[in-house]
Amino acid sequence: MQITATIVTYKNNPVILKEAIDSFLNTKLDVLLYLIDNSPVDDLREICKDRRVEYIFNNANLGFGRAHNIGINLSQN
Repeated sequence: MQITATIVTYKNNPVILKEAIDSFLNTKLDVLLYLIDNSPVDDLREICKDRRVEYIFNNANLGFGRAHNIGINLSQN
């Protein structure tokens, strides 16, 4: 069974975001993290080098709930 999570970002501090990502990935469980970026630029793409992180760049602030729905819909496919 895979554990899936989403983090929605908007101009987040990359250092703090990387700590959150690393905390989630620090497990032997089968995990997948969708990092959904609502920022105007994709600067956060660089911190997503782990194969268990899928980076989604929206290039617009779609809102917190709508962005989470993107990750939820992807996880159901």
